Amino acid sequence: MKEYFTTKRIAMLALFTALIAVAVISIPGPIGYTNFGDTFIYIGAALFGPVFGMITGGLGSMTADLFLAPQYAPFTLIIKGLEGFLCGFLFR
Repeated sequence: MKEYFTTKRIAMLALFTALIAVAVISIPGPIGYTNFGDTFIYIGAALFGPVFGMITGGLGSMTADLFLAPQYAPFTLIIKGLEGFLCGFLFR
């Protein structure tokens, strides 16, 4: 069986996790707040699969919450992890 976590995949995992952590920061706009973290969750899950989406979505969003609102970090880990898994699963 082929190795799932190759060096390239781990590097992409770290890259997408960092992109999500930075993109989750909310930007105030005329009709409310906008963030682009979900976009990177969807792209990563679609390209690399449900496990990749779960790890990057959960860890990236939780990292951003640790800086912005730490009391929500455990819930964000679970919710965004499931979001990434579901997106990758449905895409396949």
